[in-house]
Amino acid sequence: MKSRSLLPILACLTLSTHALADNSLTVGTGYQYGGVLGAQYSVNNGKNRFFGSLGLFGAALGYQRIIGQSNHHTVGAMFGSEVLTSEKGFVSVTYNYYTQGVNNSGWVFGLSAGARREDSGSFFAATEDSETEGYAWFNVGYQF
Repeated sequence: MKSRSLLPILACLTLSTHALADNSLTVGTGYQYGGVLGAQYSVNNGKNRFFGSLGLFGAALGYQRIIGQSNHHTVGAMFGSEVLTSEKGFVSVTYNYYTQGVNNSGWVFGLSAGARREDSGSFFAATEDSETEGYAWFNVGYQF
């Protein structure tokens, strides 16, 4: 009996969460999408945007702040790992431009710059040594 009484409460919490936040799915390439090709799921709450990405060779988590009155620009930060160039992880600042606005379907163009750590060795054999280097990366995606 107790589990049935929780259903209306859970339904109200779910509806109120969706009323406060706007969710979107974006498919693209670059570190913001987990690497070579991936998908990003984001939750917008006012001027704040939280996202998680999963790609063919990596994953990322991040936060972006919507800036300006037009809602076309975001700045933020993210961290994650990508097997090909940052096995030990990366951390970066981000900038994105949404051609149709943050809450609408359309193309997304972005930049990320930061530091990444990777194994020093070949693709087939990693050594115990890691190198830290700076990077700048271009990201492009389509938001549904």
